[in-house]
Amino acid sequence: QTIVLEDYLEVHPERKGILKKYITEGKIHVGPWYILPDEFLVSAESIIRNLLLGHKIASEFGRVMKIGYIPDPFGHISQMPQILRGFGIDNIIFWRGIEYDQSQGNEFLWQGPDGTELFAVHLPKVGYCNAMSLPEDVNQAYKLIKEAIEDLLSRETSKSLLLLNGVDHLEAQPHIPRLVLELNKYFTDVEIKQGNLKEYIDYAKETIKPNLNKVTGEFRSGKNAPILQSVYSSRMYIKQANERCEILLENWAEPTASLAWMLGKDYPQSLIWTSWKWLLKNHP
Repeated sequence: QTIVLEDYLEVHPERKGILKKYITEGKIHVGPWYILPDEFLVSAESIIRNLLLGHKIASEFGRVMKIGYIPDPFGHISQMPQILRGFGIDNIIFWRGIEYDQSQGNEFLWQGPDGTELFAVHLPKVGYCNAMSLPEDVNQAYKLIKEAIEDLLSRETSKSLLLLNGVDHLEAQPHIPRLVLELNKYFTDVEIKQGNLKEYIDYAKETIKPNLNKVTGEFRSGKNAPILQSVYSSRMYIKQANERCEILLENWAEPTASLAWMLGKDYPQSLIWTSWKWLLKNHP
């Protein structure tokens, strides 16, 4: 989520240069989203603008992560393969919304209504934190990693297994590089490597098994991870206010501004994008 760049630089504006350097060099990966949206509570155009703004900000910092990392929204719309493909993203990493006997593996193909396909990664039942808070003691860490690997191997579809060291508000663990070196002495049949999501996706594609399972439709099942659909009717006045803002921007402000521009007026680009940004901040 590129919104965290704005939050961070609001507190440490003097670090913009070094942050941009690390992003350009690929040491920090940002994007492709501005915020992580609830896909069923916002308009289709809001999802598009979310990705547009995320790409815009990430590009200004030097590089956009072309990974459809959407680990925690409460379900996924069926058109997500089409939307991500439209931004040059051919993959998705997610958790909620689909049953494990439907995905039938860590990886599968997700097909949109128009036939567009994504290389989909279905995270394990514990979600996006199967290697979080690893202890510094290698023996304790080995037990946790061994359990996580065994869980992933039970649904193995490629030689690439994803261990995610973190969740929500946890800080980075400085001892991870040392721990990886020590853990590789314990494992004889797997190699543990500290990397990034793109490296994982690339290797998974290279080693994927033939005849990968194909799934269609939206993902709204709460069998393996809660979807919390009851929130759709809570605080309705907020949802109605959000829709009014979306309608004003999509159906009135932008079309009117475009018509005025065609007649020789200045297009209020900064005002339009500022309006979208404030609206999107309410969409997580």
